Amino acid sequence: MTRVLVVGSINMDLVVSAKRMPKLGETLLGDGFATYPGGKGANQAVAAARLGAEVALLGCVGDDAFGRDLRAHLEREGVDCSRMATVDGPTGIAAITVSGGDNAILVAPGANHKLTPAHLDAAEQAFIEADVVLTQLEIPGPPQEGAAVEPRAGGAAAGRAVAAGRAADAQRT
Repeated sequence: MTRVLVVGSINMDLVVSAKRMPKLGETLLGDGFATYPGGKGANQAVAAARLGAEVALLGCVGDDAFGRDLRAHLEREGVDCSRMATVDGPTGIAAITVSGGDNAILVAPGANHKLTPAHLDAAEQAFIEADVVLTQLEIPGPPQEGAAVEPRAGGAAAGRAVAAGRAADAQRT
């Protein structure tokens, strides 16, 4: 089985549907509201797990209801959440307005921006065990860059890091 380590974002999507988009400064009544698990990292982890990979997710959620709900969702989907940190502050959210085929999204990264190189260091074994490491641009630069470089440390994923949807240069400078 392929072992995938995802280093990335974990958000709760807050979605409001409306007949039309509000104008600047305008308040409208929405037609509906729903919450959905999201974040590019969490979505990658779930997709890989559904395809049969053994997946671990390295990221941060806040110490709040969204963080607890997201962790439970990921565990139900078969994602190993043992590398996820719960940090002080809110979990990241995406406020999404949907109208027809259009949407407008505002992301408050919250706990996602508390992911540090120290979190990567603490997860060294996960990098060693991974066949591939995935990351994306919804986490801070230093951890993202570290995730692309870390596989060179001798793990099976050496040279096989994918960042922001493209192959990352995984060589240390």
